[in-house]
Amino acid sequence: MTTGLNWGIYDQLQNLPTYGEGSLRVTCDRDFPYAILLDAGQHSGGSFSPRKMQNGGRTLEYYLFTDGAQTKPWGDGKGGSYVQAGAGSGTYPIFGVIPPRQNVPVGSYADAVIITVQW
Repeated sequence: MTTGLNWGIYDQLQNLPTYGEGSLRVTCDRDFPYAILLDAGQHSGGSFSPRKMQNGGRTLEYYLFTDGAQTKPWGDGKGGSYVQAGAGSGTYPIFGVIPPRQNVPVGSYADAVIITVQW
């Protein structure tokens, strides 16, 4: 089960990043180890850095991280990305950042990221 990231309102004139946080819940009856992988998203052309949300033909860049310090981009372990390891049941936060000063028109931007749990 996941909760989408709540970004709030993005202000393209603001000089600070916009942060969002969601979560991912894995339920497992046993204490088996697993890895949680995220794909690059529907609009990013295979890149984790950055991913892109889209509104029509317009894009808004964003990043997803396994850690609140934003040092480990969450992906599939390729291209400098990291996977989240776990065992048994657990809830894992998803930390998101939209860089500041992107010249985009007002609107609703979205992306779809596929989550894979490997054990």
